[in-house]
Amino acid sequence: MKKMLSIAAVAALATTSFAASDLAGAFKEGKASGQIRAMYINTDVKDPGTDTSAFALGGKLAYETAPLHGISAGAAFYTTNDLGTKDSNAAKVDGSLYNESAKSYSILGQAYLVGQFAKTTVKIGRQQLDTPLAGSDDIRMVPNLFEAALVINTDVPDTTLIGGYVSRMAGWDSMSDKSSRSQFNSMSRAALGGTVDLSVTGTHVGDNGVYVAAVVNSSVKNLTLQAWEYYAVDVVNAVYLQADYKLGLAKDMDLALAGQFYNIEGIGETKELLSKAGLGKVDYSVYGAKASLSTPVGLTPYIAYNKVGEQKNNGGGTFVFGAWGGYPEFAIAEEFWYNSGVSMNGGNVWKLGADYSLEKLGLGARTIGLAYTNFDAKNQYNGNTDVDTGVFDVVYTCTGALVKNLDAKIAYSSIDSKNNALDKKVAKVIFNYNF
Repeated sequence: MKKMLSIAAVAALATTSFAASDLAGAFKEGKASGQIRAMYINTDVKDPGTDTSAFALGGKLAYETAPLHGISAGAAFYTTNDLGTKDSNAAKVDGSLYNESAKSYSILGQAYLVGQFAKTTVKIGRQQLDTPLAGSDDIRMVPNLFEAALVINTDVPDTTLIGGYVSRMAGWDSMSDKSSRSQFNSMSRAALGGTVDLSVTGTHVGDNGVYVAAVVNSSVKNLTLQAWEYYAVDVVNAVYLQADYKLGLAKDMDLALAGQFYNIEGIGETKELLSKAGLGKVDYSVYGAKASLSTPVGLTPYIAYNKVGEQKNNGGGTFVFGAWGGYPEFAIAEEFWYNSGVSMNGGNVWKLGADYSLEKLGLGARTIGLAYTNFDAKNQYNGNTDVDTGVFDVVYTCTGALVKNLDAKIAYSSIDSKNNALDKKVAKVIFNYNF
């Protein structure tokens, strides 16, 4: 699971450093790139349940032209394939590597125009984004992908301004009652599913998109502040705030402190619809804090905490965690999230872990991470049963240390819940060859 926030909406808009003089030159001087991805996942379910596993081979092939008068075009094709390796018993297949029917699929995930004008960049079309509440969540074979129009400006010193509109998305977090994850689906349907078609109030939410605006500022030394606004038409209004501060303690030793807050509130037709349908409301906040210490020996211990606000109406109301692939919470596990079968309404989550970089031993860009995450949920919103869950994660990552351009990730998660139906062990291996 992606933990770190990034402004990939900025990084993804970076154009090539050279320009073409004509259309033929734009294509000739363009750049092709890609990734071959192989992934295996196995889930050992305690009881009751069926163990599942899957293997897939796929990746992406991308091309972007050189800029012509500041404008370039790009596209990326994604694919995931089972290669006939699936178990004949469908119940034993982990469908998360494929589409919702556990079948191979391919998709034109990116197709965009990007323009660079002085310190303003404009990108329109299908693209990959990573923002706090809408992101790629690239933990399986194909990431979340979006149809969007974005404008990014850096005229103000040490400040990045972002604005735009995101209309649709495809991928793991986009699937709904009427749309495959292998197809682009409206942002409102990705958040609410078939609820957008209900007509209790005489109208319905329908298929709408999200307006987004953000400010990221680093004018104070060692301090980065960011504020995001997501206005999902007739669905929710969401505000996300984060502060990151790095304090130098000694040579090669830093203390990194971070705080976060976000609020999601139902608006318009969704607010009326949920109320009249007896589904409560969407109105909750999440608070978080994290502290990590980098040391000269390559060891980085950390502690993180998140608190979910409580919705007391109608058994807890409605939550939309990760609706658009954004999982910004500091305290989150590799394979167990705030929407993993436990209602975290009013709950607390603690995480304690450490990462160790093997570079200090001369073994290249390799890291071993150990972490324990405790999800403390309220019984009253979980059928008056104790569903507190602890997750132990071991993650090994390797970036180009085995073979040039080859990255690897091996992860093991042990999930132990007071609700035995949630107990499982998940092992996954991912290889990415980038070219």
